[in-house]
Amino acid sequence: MQPWKRLTLMAALLLTLVPALAAQPVKLTITGSSTLAPVVAELARRFSAQHPEVEIEVRMGGSGRGISDTREGKADIGMVSRALKTDEKDLFAFTVARDGVALVAHRDNPVKAVTRTQFADILTGKIANWKALGGADAPIALISRPHGRGSLESVTAYAGIQEEQIKAAALAGDNAEALKALLANRNALVFLSVGMAEHAAAQGSAVRLLALDGVPAGVRTMRDGSYPVVRQLNLVARAVPAGMAKAFVAFALSSQARSVIEQYDYVPYLD
Repeated sequence: MQPWKRLTLMAALLLTLVPALAAQPVKLTITGSSTLAPVVAELARRFSAQHPEVEIEVRMGGSGRGISDTREGKADIGMVSRALKTDEKDLFAFTVARDGVALVAHRDNPVKAVTRTQFADILTGKIANWKALGGADAPIALISRPHGRGSLESVTAYAGIQEEQIKAAALAGDNAEALKALLANRNALVFLSVGMAEHAAAQGSAVRLLALDGVPAGVRTMRDGSYPVVRQLNLVARAVPAGMAKAFVAFALSSQARSVIEQYDYVPYLD
């Protein structure tokens, strides 16, 4: 069975068999990916408006935390902005959207594109000055991400390097922190969610999403499959969700979530 058919069947089962639950106070804890967190927080707000007895707490910390918290029972649901690894298949994953990882520079930087090889050389420090890319004679202040972040794993896989090879000037924990660091330094370079970066640019932030191997980073190229660094955005659980956790996952997979997903410039999974 094709993946999209399995996902559709799973969503249908969740949506049709959510029981009528007693209106008793329920608390759900959801932790993990900072890429998914804004979407999940808004979905949680809308879900709680329909179910006033449910309190949902959304915490960031990265995809790795979403995995570990879910496994350890610290979270009812984890947020993971990548596909599950082979040794994580003990968890149940529900893909709600797709996103990419963009290489983002300051808007005042004249560099507009890099190749895959150049990207790898930037990450490993072989290219350390913007002049080598057609920019100003200034050092590249690469801002990387901590171990366990989905964006970090996506870019190392694309660049064909190991995490320990990255030569970074600083680390930024979540997307908002990375964006803030970029805006404070015109020579900085960060990698973060395509959706968040495109949303920030549309809101007037001084950022530029660099094209990779000639393909612009954006919702359009993620939709048509041409952008090279695209990832799943998943909700994960330790077992098949039950009760209000099941109801929330069903809500996140339903048509009611589509406007929220698109609001943050992500692509609904079945598009």
